Amino acid sequence: MTPKQLALLEQCHPEIRARMTEIIERLGGRMVPISAHRPPSEQAKLYERGRRVVWSGDWRILSESVVDRKRIVTHAPPMQSAHNYKPSRAVDCVLNTAIVDVGLREGVRDAWDTTSKQAVETWAEYGALVVAKGLVWGGGWKMRDMPHAELVDFRGKQWD
Repeated sequence: MTPKQLALLEQCHPEIRARMTEIIERLGGRMVPISAHRPPSEQAKLYERGRRVVWSGDWRILSESVVDRKRIVTHAPPMQSAHNYKPSRAVDCVLNTAIVDVGLREGVRDAWDTTSKQAVETWAEYGALVVAKGLVWGGGWKMRDMPHAELVDFRGKQWD
C-alpha cells in the first residue's frame, strides 16, 4: 500500500483497521482504501447530491426534497454514517486498476467497475472476506455500496 493508503487506514478504529489490513493483504493488493474518516461537512455534501436540503446548526435536517434520484449517492446524513466517527468505524476500498482488469468509464479505467469478469470476481471475494471478518459489507444493501465496510453496530459503546 502507498503511504496515503496507509494513512487512510490509520484514521480507522483499531478493530476495523486490523481486519481491513488483513483483507487487503489477502486480496494481494487488488483492493485499495480510498476513504475512511469523513467530516460531517463532507458527508452533508454527499447527502445533498440529488436533493435540496436545509440543515440546522447541528446537522439535523430541517427540510428536504429529492431533485434527481439518479444522483443520490448516500442515504446517511451527517453523523449517521460510520465514516463520521473519529476514529472512523468504516472504510471504503475500490479496485486497484493497476492489477485488476477493469472496464472503462469516460475513457478512464474504472475502479468502481461491477461488470467485467475480474472486477465481479474481486468484488465478490472482497465482500465475502469483509463478512467473514465480522464486518458489514455495503454490497449487500438495497442501495449497493460495494466499496463500503463498517463495524457492526458502529454506534455501539463497545467501539468507544
